[in-house]
Amino acid sequence: NAAIAESKPFEIVWDGQIWALDLWVIPKGSPNKDLAMDFLKFSTATEQLAAQASWISYGPARMSSASKGGLFNDGKTEMAQHMPTDSKNLTNAVASNFNFW
Repeated sequence: NAAIAESKPFEIVWDGQIWALDLWVIPKGSPNKDLAMDFLKFSTATEQLAAQASWISYGPARMSSASKGGLFNDGKTEMAQHMPTDSKNLTNAVASNFNFW
């Protein structure tokens, strides 16, 4: 946001980035399981994850969303190159090792 919307001279260096996965959990016996499932369906839908990219450069959690990232909310800045999941930004990426941690 600061680099684009505020014209700050920032650039993200992706070389050697460590990528990790985040997970959603619905505890066993949850009294609101159906509502939680509705939320998960909504928040992890291809369209929702792609729309997130118009506000912040978080790589979408679904491959089906990556090609739909589109524009920043300024309506003119292509977001793909600003994503950690862009192929050139993954060149030297390292996967976090959950077993190690």
